[in-house]
Amino acid sequence: MLIKGLINNSINIIECNEKSKTFVEVNKGRYIINSFKNSLKLLKKLIVSHNFDLVIVGYPGFDSVLQVKRLTNKPIIYDPFISSYLSYVYDYKYISEKSLLAKISFFIDYFSFKEADLILSDTKIHGKIFSKLFNQKPSKIKTILVGSDPEIFYPREYKKDKNKFIVGVYGTYIPLQGIKVIIEAAKILKRDPELKFEIIGGKPGNVLFQEIIKFRKKYNLNNVELIPHIPLSQLPEKIERSDVQLGIFGGTLKSNIVIPNKVYSALAMKKPIRTANTIAGRDLLTHENNVYLCKNANGVSLVKSITILYEDKNLRDKIARNGYKLFERDLTPQKLGNDLKKIFLKLL
Repeated sequence: MLIKGLINNSINIIECNEKSKTFVEVNKGRYIINSFKNSLKLLKKLIVSHNFDLVIVGYPGFDSVLQVKRLTNKPIIYDPFISSYLSYVYDYKYISEKSLLAKISFFIDYFSFKEADLILSDTKIHGKIFSKLFNQKPSKIKTILVGSDPEIFYPREYKKDKNKFIVGVYGTYIPLQGIKVIIEAAKILKRDPELKFEIIGGKPGNVLFQEIIKFRKKYNLNNVELIPHIPLSQLPEKIERSDVQLGIFGGTLKSNIVIPNKVYSALAMKKPIRTANTIAGRDLLTHENNVYLCKNANGVSLVKSITILYEDKNLRDKIARNGYKLFERDLTPQKLGNDLKKIFLKLL
């Protein structure tokens, strides 16, 4: 998104990428080895690049900032997207808080933030967390919202089943999304034959996905369709067939400080979105104007919000219409790229 936005604002980009499996796809030792090997490949590409004015280290560049710093005196902008320490220790809980690996993860984040000339955060509150946790001056952190790509996510015409009200959900079954809260809401609402939940994104090896499959079977939730992970190209069609989209409800630290991609996608596609009432969300969105907010990690509140939007088409249309206006005004690649360009120019 940001690369496209910068290009749209006449910024020349030299991309240096190396693909690697993530921490959750391999064992911890293999992840560290792969990360080190790919960092060396990236550095080689950086060395042979010419005529650049600054370097952007993007996600997942947790271990790249320190190495890049040794190779150039040009300004380094670090766009971490997330903190590996916060994610793996407190959100995913893959690493014990008091373990050596947690300490290593913290110090990698700490020194990456320290060595960067400027840090980007996706929300204001996320930036404040970065500043406090890693002892960085607030002035060093700038907020650039995530936005969405209007070439992929845009309003579409779709002939829907008039006898069904579809509640759309997609994600990767990670803690912040609150899939358990959503499935509990579906259980309460199973009494209404017109309400249907479409939950997209499950993968066979995901433990939570398997739990949700068992839960659906146990309570005979015929109002829930569990759709496995699909390519990005197929996602807009699934979103378009829904009457409303759901955001995140996980109740984790991360769920309170980020605005997920699914919210931006819904705004871009002119779909009414309901999500948890969080600090990050309130900075951008306004309840009953361009979003419907409900309590975080609260199934009863989610059920109430679904029922309200189900029964009030005028409110759904208002939220969809105003959400799309917000997207066009503030969240396109062109707008965000221009904001980022202004930040860059102050460093040069």
